[in-house]
Amino acid sequence: MNEAIIFRSILEIVGKPKEHIEQTMDMYIDKIKKDRNLKIISIDKPEAESHEKDLFSVIAELEIKAKTAGDLMLFCYEYMPGSVEILEPGELIYKAHEFTGFINDIQSKLHKVDMLVKNLSAENQVITKNGTQLMKNIVLISLESGPRSLTEISKMCGMPEEHINKFVKIHIKENRIKEIDGKYALNKKES
Repeated sequence: MNEAIIFRSILEIVGKPKEHIEQTMDMYIDKIKKDRNLKIISIDKPEAESHEKDLFSVIAELEIKAKTAGDLMLFCYEYMPGSVEILEPGELIYKAHEFTGFINDIQSKLHKVDMLVKNLSAENQVITKNGTQLMKNIVLISLESGPRSLTEISKMCGMPEEHINKFVKIHIKENRIKEIDGKYALNKKES
């Protein structure tokens, strides 16, 4: 299919600081403007908005003319817009080999994303396990010089009491420390 396609697309970037995400969106739009197979008809890009946890989001709604359906599909593949609405033509007919190529490109990208998620998940498990062991050791070290309250342990470890309490409970369960009159101490056999 070689008929031009006019479509509306929404791009969104979330992050911080505000200036960075606005500049990044401008770079995306400039890159689209330089693509000889795409022509931006209109741009609506309001200022970035503030969201929870000091994050900002910037949204750009673009109306674009693509030379071919393949160019539209490449746009989707390259920029991963939040949505695409085809405005013209009212009906699209694909050649099997063009559609097959698009499907294979999407599958390739999905496989890469899947592998990335699996790798990040495995790394996160290792980091969580190591972080837990590290905090357990820090709690034990904080008690080497004598019994301490949860508040004192928290200050020494640099973590809020509710987080430290989890590690203290693990040590109590494992019989490494004991509680005496609101203070925690190493068990004699462990010291």
